Amino acid sequence: ELTARSGAERELIRAWRRNPQFSASAERLGRHYLERFRREGSEPLLARAERVLEPWPERAAPFAVDLLRAELYQAGHRFDAAARLLRLLTARHPRALQAWLALASVSLVVGDLDESRRSCAQILWLDPAAAGLCLAAVDLNREPEKAYRVLVSQLQAGLPQRAGLGVWARTLAGEAAHYSGDPTAAQFHFTKAMLQSANSPTLYLRLAYADLLLDTNEPAEVIDALAPAPDTLGVLIRRARAHRALGTKVPSRGLRALVAEIQARTAQLRGAHSSGHERELAMAALYVFDQPTVALHWAQLNWQQQREAIDARLLREASEQSATPGDLGEGREPIRTAQQPSHTTTGHAGRGPWNRSHRWSPHAVDPHPAD
Repeated sequence: ELTARSGAERELIRAWRRNPQFSASAERLGRHYLERFRREGSEPLLARAERVLEPWPERAAPFAVDLLRAELYQAGHRFDAAARLLRLLTARHPRALQAWLALASVSLVVGDLDESRRSCAQILWLDPAAAGLCLAAVDLNREPEKAYRVLVSQLQAGLPQRAGLGVWARTLAGEAAHYSGDPTAAQFHFTKAMLQSANSPTLYLRLAYADLLLDTNEPAEVIDALAPAPDTLGVLIRRARAHRALGTKVPSRGLRALVAEIQARTAQLRGAHSSGHERELAMAALYVFDQPTVALHWAQLNWQQQREAIDARLLREASEQSATPGDLGEGREPIRTAQQPSHTTTGHAGRGPWNRSHRWSPHAVDPHPAD
């Protein structure tokens, strides 16, 4: 059972318990759990958040409750349910910036770039800065150089001083630079994003930075960068890759412990027939256990759900290493994969940006619709 981590969380719980039928206190507590999930990656937090929303049926709930519910669906990889609910919310509340941003994010994850662009375009007249970042995030999947130019221009012009907007922009710029093969610029922007996160970066940002360091063959720095991170499966896989890249002939005690833990967790996921973790299962098979055929199986299942550039690259690398064609399927725009920096090695450290949580849901704008 998870425990409250702060006095602020305990106060949110007390307020909700005093009147669990009051939607505002339930939404505040549920959103707190979601934001904590984004920092820690602990899935029981999603279940906690969903429980506090139970008094309000989906589609008949207040706007803020259903918006949070849709974001929880996305966080739990229930993308179809999230998209259906967000389409309803944006139809009912066309001025709801956060709903449009969330719909753009879900559409991007599943590879529907047209719907993602349309959703971004819907808020151009409401919030040009957020819309510009939204569109850059879509371009990041196919034209990272273009996305980077746009993002740098926005940063130089100055963004509105709203919580989360600068971190979002810097994170996107770091990814765009990384995907474009400019690790120096990527490190600059990721470092800025970490500093602007007030020492509480999301897990997504931590992993984005670790992926850069893996791609530039800096395994010792990966271990340092992930030291404060929670022990999620994605974090453990990156730590194991970093230990392997250090190149010792005999596996260290730390590496052996990591591999054993990853084996236990992946076995549990496979036994539960759990969906939503296919990326991690593919990564573990490819980079930790050296089982490219098994990795290809999981990468293909993952591709049925998620079609970002990182998913395409995982599928292609598993296919190449297993000497088996990997089917990218039809019905979605082709996605350009991230470029490999020119100095990247061919060892386990040099394999690009992988398996982070969802690209953005910054809450850099008011999540409630304007009346």
